[in-house]
Amino acid sequence: MPKQLARGVPLLSRSARYKKSGKWAVKHRGPVEGQVKKSKAVVTTKTEKKLGKKGTRTVVRPRSPRFYPTEHVPTKLYSRPPRPPKIRPSLVPGVVLIVLAGKLRGKRGVFF
Repeated sequence: MPKQLARGVPLLSRSARYKKSGKWAVKHRGPVEGQVKKSKAVVTTKTEKKLGKKGTRTVVRPRSPRFYPTEHVPTKLYSRPPRPPKIRPSLVPGVVLIVLAGKLRGKRGVFF
């Protein structure tokens, strides 16, 4: 948890914390030792006979995709179910309220 000025207010902004942590310096690092990286290309060897020269050469060809979509099936987007608002027990009909956010901030209204 980052240091906070007040509850819910961090001391440093997100970008300042990122810069201070130094993660930007090791972002594009190579694979870790012992970790095998799967190549995106297939390497094959070919034998050639051109103008009296015999030899082999390696040819790199891209991998073919593992999945070909046959038909576009739209997926349903996730949406949260609406939740009922939590109302303080001290709010009873007829109480005068002061709006704290939005276009009508600072205005008074009657709760009903």
